[in-house]
Amino acid sequence: MISEPPKRGELYFADLEDIGQKLVLVVSPDDVNELLNPVVCLVTSTERERSLETYVQIDPPEGGVWKPSTILCHAILTLERWRLAPEALGSVSATTQESVDECLCSALGIDRHAPTQEGAGADPAPDEPTAPAAE
Repeated sequence: MISEPPKRGELYFADLEDIGQKLVLVVSPDDVNELLNPVVCLVTSTERERSLETYVQIDPPEGGVWKPSTILCHAILTLERWRLAPEALGSVSATTQESVDECLCSALGIDRHAPTQEGAGADPAPDEPTAPAAE
């Protein structure tokens, strides 16, 4: 078991039931990792015949990988901290982390660029139906 909470963007080997030791990327925020079990994405070095919008490629030596690997942003797990190796293999770059964030949003159907709810309660847009006024 690791002694310090894992950090977002770190790669670890994890002991996964029925699968064995697999590489994972921590994607949950550091404040979550301090108190709760980390959320991770699986990482594979198996070559892919096609590329999906939920894949992020990393090449050695980034993150400590020794061969080209793919972060599978659709393969999201919450792991007990004790399943992680005692030490991180390494960390991904800020650019790679941004790509992971985009792919996670895609995998979860989240539009990161959608307008916020700040305008809630404001007058409806002209094309939105309005309820008839009470008499």
